[in-house]
Amino acid sequence: MGRKVKRRKKRLYDDYDIEQSYKQNIESLSEQELEEMLQSGKVSCLYRTATVHAGRTLVMDCFPAFRMAEDIPRERRKESSQAQKQLNTKKSCQEFINRVNANFGEGDYWITLEYDQAHLPETIDDAQRILRNYFSRVNRRLKKRELPKLKYIYVTEYSDPKSGKEKRVHHHVIYSCGLSRDEMEDLWKHGQRTKCERLHPDPNTWLTGLATYLCKGNYERKTGQRRWNGSVGLMKPKRTFSYSRFRKKDVREMAENRNCVKEKLEKSYPGYRLVDYRINWNEINESWYVHAQMIRN
Repeated sequence: MGRKVKRRKKRLYDDYDIEQSYKQNIESLSEQELEEMLQSGKVSCLYRTATVHAGRTLVMDCFPAFRMAEDIPRERRKESSQAQKQLNTKKSCQEFINRVNANFGEGDYWITLEYDQAHLPETIDDAQRILRNYFSRVNRRLKKRELPKLKYIYVTEYSDPKSGKEKRVHHHVIYSCGLSRDEMEDLWKHGQRTKCERLHPDPNTWLTGLATYLCKGNYERKTGQRRWNGSVGLMKPKRTFSYSRFRKKDVREMAENRNCVKEKLEKSYPGYRLVDYRINWNEINESWYVHAQMIRN
């Protein structure tokens, strides 16, 4: 018998900024334009469905994975270092949102920790060290009472998200622990301005709104280090990928008949309810892109 030849798996090009590749939203197209686009099919591609399960939330992106590099949207092929940096920042912020949704909910809290003039840290590294010491104080008190360790995720803010100008450093912390709000505020020794509030998850989006607000602006440090971090043991969102969940004809049908979108998505993800979706058209590669947000019933 002859030797078996191991076939090399053909690479699919699907690592690009899908949001930047949109050109038109379906809502802005006339019926004639929509029909002309649906009849075109010049690009050979498979549709990849990327699904992220984070707590009760589900985020789905269905987008083309191209067989030839030349078919990739021009924004990706000519991508600058600045565009890549923006893409990395966007991914980091989305990961923060997913981690929040996967680990926190009703009964948990978020606290804003600020510094007074006498305790203002000289550098961002000093601020991070002060925050870690705060977490240590909280955990020592929890240990003394034989309570579980603090579970947390935080963002350190030190620049205005619109202007980029430096501003007084402060921390936003989402957490779960057995101490009262008063105790959590009292254990912060570097300023009197603290604000602690109970979380109230939205029935449609869970904690996406709060997490989006907290990661506003550019949360990548100049050194490349992200501004958010969390305690050890936080659950990671579950990611799945499929080239068969939605075929090209399914995507075309959703683009052509929006009345079927809810039925198709909820049938494909049993137990989840559709909250919002977008269908976009890329005029460069003549392909449709579907983005959906869902919540577990």
